[in-house]
Amino acid sequence: MNSIDTEKLIYDIKVWWEQVSESFKNGFSSFKESIGDIMFPENLTIAAALILMVMTTVFIFSKAIKENITERKKINGINHQMFLIDDEVYYPLNADEIIIGRHSAVDIRFSDMYVSRYHAIINVCNGTWSITDLNSSYGTFVNGQRIAHKRIYDNDEIQIGNRILVFKEKSKRKESDNE
Repeated sequence: MNSIDTEKLIYDIKVWWEQVSESFKNGFSSFKESIGDIMFPENLTIAAALILMVMTTVFIFSKAIKENITERKKINGINHQMFLIDDEVYYPLNADEIIIGRHSAVDIRFSDMYVSRYHAIINVCNGTWSITDLNSSYGTFVNGQRIAHKRIYDNDEIQIGNRILVFKEKSKRKESDNE
């Protein structure tokens, strides 16, 4: 039976993982083009190969999904001049779907223990805005009432965790002030 140099194998795996990570820096499409150039480590055990396959699959899918969401928002992106306002911080709603939560992949992120990873989604369809609670632990509130799904209007107050956000259309006066 061949003996395996564990240190070399670990080094090879690190190099291999760096190649996978590096190939993603320019997006998923460039990764697909460069996949043939990534070299697998020699003397890979079946267990190590399976672990690497799982790590790579999770990494690839999370990157691809995030890139797909970003690209979809660019394609469907719309300029409604709508915002969520939280203590003088303006969060522009410049896509047809805006996910709010605690996870790093959401569009509007709050580091609040009362905010779920994927807490709520705001979307627009044919000029009508609505918010949907994504089964969050502490709920989503509009004007003080807990909701599952609700149409929202200019000046509605939306509570996500401990934050109260005002859903607001950019006023004509403010627009001319910024020019």
